[in-house]
Amino acid sequence: MSMYKPNIINFGSSIKGDYIIPFSELTHTIVVGESGSGKSNFMHHLLSSFISSKTEIERIELIDLKGTELFIYQGIKYMHFIDELIQVRDTLLTVRGKMQERFKVMKTQGEQLYSGKYHFIVIDEIGTIGTCPDKKLRDEIFNLMIEISQKGRAAKILLFIFAQKIDSTNIPSNVLANIQTKILMKTDSDFNINNTIGKKEDLENITILNPDSFPRGRAIIKNGYTSEKVLVQFPLIELKKEYREMLMAK
Repeated sequence: MSMYKPNIINFGSSIKGDYIIPFSELTHTIVVGESGSGKSNFMHHLLSSFISSKTEIERIELIDLKGTELFIYQGIKYMHFIDELIQVRDTLLTVRGKMQERFKVMKTQGEQLYSGKYHFIVIDEIGTIGTCPDKKLRDEIFNLMIEISQKGRAAKILLFIFAQKIDSTNIPSNVLANIQTKILMKTDSDFNINNTIGKKEDLENITILNPDSFPRGRAIIKNGYTSEKVLVQFPLIELKKEYREMLMAK
């Protein structure tokens, strides 16, 4: 049976079985882990879930300044591939405008949550933005991200950020403070652990294995909707026939 079903994300296996989050409970999300931890695999798994729910999605922004991971989706009509920094700024300006338009509709209709389709922003390795030498452009981008992270969920506009590190060089604290769901994969950084899961005591209540020894695809999810912390094993999908067929079908 396929793990990809409309309007849910099956994050993989937990001690209690499949860990599933419906679209209605999604929040802004950051995924943190070192190279080789399985972040890219999870990103493709996430996008596969989105593809299975395409009737509920208006648009997906794919920001990949390295240009090596997300370009394979650029032929899908509701996905917008971005690999230049100026395009990132311009795209986020457009998204902010759409967010403001949705708030006007919500006010007219008396809605607290936008009743239309989702708009997702997926950012692969946010550190490539943080190291941009053009400070003005970098600050513009991060200020837009702060505004979207503060207000976007009600308008069904959600950020999914992937990072190796979450120090202030890579992501401003004002952005991180508004990311409700945090996913920790393999890392030897105490800073990453403290800013995703919390104190060492919290970590010890979840797993006996230190995060620097996590196998590929192992992660702790701090669910921004329920506040629960769950140890999961993400599915490994890149080579599966099911994934390739889903992508080709668009």
